[in-house]
Amino acid sequence: MILKKGLIKVYYLRNSELLKIVFGGFGMMGLTKKDFILLNFLRRNARENLTTMSRLTNIPVSTLYDRLKAREQDVIRKHTTIVDFDKIGFSSRTQIALRFDRSDRDAAKAYLMNNHQVNSLYKINNGYDFLIDAIFKNVKELDEFLDKLEVKFKLQDKMLFYVIEDIKREEFLSDPKLFNFDQYMDEALSSVTEIPVFYPPAAE
Repeated sequence: MILKKGLIKVYYLRNSELLKIVFGGFGMMGLTKKDFILLNFLRRNARENLTTMSRLTNIPVSTLYDRLKAREQDVIRKHTTIVDFDKIGFSSRTQIALRFDRSDRDAAKAYLMNNHQVNSLYKINNGYDFLIDAIFKNVKELDEFLDKLEVKFKLQDKMLFYVIEDIKREEFLSDPKLFNFDQYMDEALSSVTEIPVFYPPAAE
């Protein structure tokens, strides 16, 4: 595949470090197919043994190790465990959209970030400031949490959604068999409209 812009030609070779040339400045971190394979395995099981991955993918263990260390510096935020909170006594899980007065927005954000009952915190739009995924032992704890928010801050609006059941969770990029890297790269390349290229000064 060749991308053209005027007289500029950029050659895209699958599995090549040239991917860094094409995508390095477009948020792709210069990822290659091996990186995506590694991420798929880790998304499925963060404790997967590199030796097992190597046997299943025919990628050397040393290569997987190097890729893992490199990705831990950029795209991998942390390795974690998904817990069934209901089985350990936290049976009330709620998604809550919140809107605060502008003067309280930063203070409310700091409070939510440091509250142990808030599992995840997102900045959102469409009339609300934040969306939180919060976990409680029961509805009484939830009510107390909301009461504290209304006392501490100028809470203008809230919208609650009670999570009844996890049907699908954290499954994106978790099955190497389902992720078509070549198709993904073709679609990404088709959206690139301009690639900055710098030429050395012409010899006189």
